[in-house]
Amino acid sequence: CSPPIHMGCRQSQEASKAEPAVTSTTAAPAAAVATSPAAEAAEAQPQTKESSFEKSSGANNTSSSTSNSGSGMRSSLDARVQAVQDRLEKVVPSLERLNLTAMGFKPDMVGMMHAGRDQNARLAALTERLEKATAALEVATERSYGKSGGGSTGGTVGGGSSSHAPASSTEASEAEAENHPMVLAFDEVLTGPLKTFLELSAKVGGEVQEVARYVQDAFVSARRFLPVVPQSREPGPKIMEDLLRPTFDCITKASEFRDSRRQSKYFNHLSAVSEGIPALSWMTMAPKVCPYIQELIDASEFHTNRIVVEFKEKDKLQAEWARSFVALLKALLAFVKAHHTTGCAWGTKVRSGTFWAKATAAVIPSAGDAQKFIFRS
Repeated sequence: CSPPIHMGCRQSQEASKAEPAVTSTTAAPAAAVATSPAAEAAEAQPQTKESSFEKSSGANNTSSSTSNSGSGMRSSLDARVQAVQDRLEKVVPSLERLNLTAMGFKPDMVGMMHAGRDQNARLAALTERLEKATAALEVATERSYGKSGGGSTGGTVGGGSSSHAPASSTEASEAEAENHPMVLAFDEVLTGPLKTFLELSAKVGGEVQEVARYVQDAFVSARRFLPVVPQSREPGPKIMEDLLRPTFDCITKASEFRDSRRQSKYFNHLSAVSEGIPALSWMTMAPKVCPYIQELIDASEFHTNRIVVEFKEKDKLQAEWARSFVALLKALLAFVKAHHTTGCAWGTKVRSGTFWAKATAAVIPSAGDAQKFIFRS
């Protein structure tokens, strides 16, 4: 026996000596309690005697019951997992509501938010359909305009042509826009400060004359854009982008030209232009258009002042050129202050796709624009 078993045996012997009067029937349980593991095995041996057939039969029954028990457990677990998933699906919306409520949303607002999800999806789909329909209508309108633009030889009974009446009305509106006081004021900028700047740029020549071409095209594109403003309400972003793209392209080209000539002796000239010419994007800077232009004038003057200091005694033409460009930018600022203080002063008429198709085509500069708008004879 191990040490704990010996201690048990001694305690049992001492107990038997202290109580000699105990009968055999009562001593048997006590002896069973204090018996060794070998005695316990011997006592249990009669209970474990069985035939080999009974053992194999019991083993088979145990295996079968274990298999059935495992299948039942898996089915039970699957059912419990599915039940938990179902409960989670029901609980998640409630948790979302609780979370939104904790963030400060009122319960009724939370309900409206959940109810509005499907509605938002339907609205998005409807908006997409409307956009496609609008685009199709614009294309159809442009095609119709192109077909009618050539004129119709057929006339009415009275001898007039119904297709010419809208054309004459449109031409009258365009002529009125060309003579609008705002447009005429911008023409003074072109025939005055811009013309002077271009003439001095031609005298300096080289890279200065090249970058001046971008300035010329940018102002001409802006001049073609301005007559559209009083004729219509402000268009959407896409049409506005198309209207201003020629001007913005010239601004970008002037900047790229400067960046590609960093070793040029006229780098300050190119920098003055690239810093100042973005003032012609004032149409997109509402309502602080004037501060925006003034900021660009200050940036340009940083370089023109260096030109004046460098060439004041050596070459007065360079200094005169620098002053002419600053004068051009200041004339632009005065024009905007007088006619578009807080942004483009758009008209009130709603225009169709035909009008905007023609307007976006009209803003593209052409070969004779310099003679038409600047160097008028």
